[in-house]
Amino acid sequence: SVLRLMIAAHEEFNCPRWVVTGGVACNSEIRKTFSEAALKRKAEVFIPSPRFCTDNAAMIAWVGHEYLKQGIHSDLSLNAVPYEKMDILS
Repeated sequence: SVLRLMIAAHEEFNCPRWVVTGGVACNSEIRKTFSEAALKRKAEVFIPSPRFCTDNAAMIAWVGHEYLKQGIHSDLSLNAVPYEKMDILS
């Protein structure tokens, strides 16, 4: 998990400051868990206000909109490819 990775980095490299961002940082349980883990290890944790913790859903929706405007679409068999390059404006 990301928390285990952060703890390992803290222990191996003495990382005194942690940052939790993105859509996942809106989750109150995650905020609490990271805050408690940092406190236990005397690390500082920075978690922005939930209003600033957004995910990339808006960006994905925009890409979909741009594709649709260009008449580009796929059937429902399309699968996610996280490393796929998207040159929609070229």
